[in-house]
Amino acid sequence: MYPVISLKSKKDNQCLAEQSETIPAREVLYSIGSTKPNFTEVSGLSQMSKITFEDFFDVIVVEIPADYNAMNQYQRRSVREEYIRLQEGRCSHCGELLAEMPSVGIMEMPVDEKLFPDGFFNHPIHLHHNHDTGMTIGAVHNQCNAVLWQHHGE
Repeated sequence: MYPVISLKSKKDNQCLAEQSETIPAREVLYSIGSTKPNFTEVSGLSQMSKITFEDFFDVIVVEIPADYNAMNQYQRRSVREEYIRLQEGRCSHCGELLAEMPSVGIMEMPVDEKLFPDGFFNHPIHLHHNHDTGMTIGAVHNQCNAVLWQHHGE
């Protein structure tokens, strides 16, 4: 199991951002109001040094593998990004780089796009999970995820 930190605002109980433990929570400052989470390492807090990070955020820890069905979209994104890091940017199914196309063998397998929900192929990297247990397996290309489901029942 590998912990992933999720930040939830204590003010309005809204999930604001998530970050893996690669940057310790006490050294991270979230810039509220930005369109994307903006984590910045803080070298000295000067006047804010008496205010702790936990005064503003509830820290939610998600273990990897995680229960896909129990997570919200922000937690899923954090878990997916952590799998990408742990897999060194490679697809857990075909082994190719996630930033590139899946292997030729995967691309040659027929996929019936009508079997999948709208928008399924809009997202290039998916969080693969076991549909029986809900537990996450790894980060995969969208095409690999489609092949895993359609041809292997995963």
